[in-house]
Amino acid sequence: MKCKYCEDRSVVIRDEEALCKRHYYSFYSEKLNITELEEVPKIKEEVILNKEYTKFMNTFDFYNDSINNQNKLKKTLRKFNIAVNLIKLKNPIYYMIFLLFFTIKMSGQITYEIYQDGVYKTSTTNTNYTVTGLQPATTYSFHIISVDAAGNKSPASNIITVTTLPKPVVYCSSYGKSTKECINKVQIGTINNYSGNNGGYGNFTTIKTDLLRNSTNTISISPYWSSSTLSETYRVWIDFNKDGDFLDNGEQLLNINKSKLTVVNGSIKIPSLAPIGETRMRISMKYNTFASSCETLFNGEVEDYTVNIK
Repeated sequence: MKCKYCEDRSVVIRDEEALCKRHYYSFYSEKLNITELEEVPKIKEEVILNKEYTKFMNTFDFYNDSINNQNKLKKTLRKFNIAVNLIKLKNPIYYMIFLLFFTIKMSGQITYEIYQDGVYKTSTTNTNYTVTGLQPATTYSFHIISVDAAGNKSPASNIITVTTLPKPVVYCSSYGKSTKECINKVQIGTINNYSGNNGGYGNFTTIKTDLLRNSTNTISISPYWSSSTLSETYRVWIDFNKDGDFLDNGEQLLNINKSKLTVVNGSIKIPSLAPIGETRMRISMKYNTFASSCETLFNGEVEDYTVNIK
């Protein structure tokens, strides 16, 4: 690593920027109001990592310029063998701020230690790393510590928190093979869809309606026949627990048997404890006998919609 402003590779870190000592001191000379300052003594790694030293650094009153506070600072720094000539500073107390910015030079190849939820996970020399083995719909926290070839470690990075995406729900297929009959129209809530003939299956999951918990909702289904009127059965399911099927108790909500009506009406009751949020509703129309939720129908049609339980 070289200085941001010159080719000097003897650098320290200032707010993630590399500066040689000459530019580093120049940068802070105005802030520290330095009249004369010899090279700042190098602080050993074991001192920086010492809990007592760290606690003192984090709790020291930067704004108290009293003699007692200056003596407190001198005493602590001398305890850790840090030689300080505070008399050379017009505002001696700001030497503390200077020390806060002073970081041990990182040398050689940098290794990044990756911590997941506060626990060491792995190390890498790359600046990009893909974390694997995470669970869906789960929140994790990560931070990084840099380690140079000599084993010097940086302070921990900021913590980032991420939440993984939910596991995709994949539904079984169900469709009809005949074009003689189809679901022509569906009405429930704000859904009013003239679907027409979709070749046995219509995916209308982009069409949605809100349904309230503990509510009873009227659904109307209109069939279409290309020639003679046929006797049709109808079933409606909602995947309340969002597990990708319609097999759980209470998910089959409507059965209408052998109707030749041009419009059939039924009622769908939403349980009072139904999970909140969007899920799938499946409607099947089958000639003469009831369909199952994952059936291939010789005569009939299937349509899927989205309902939002509120």
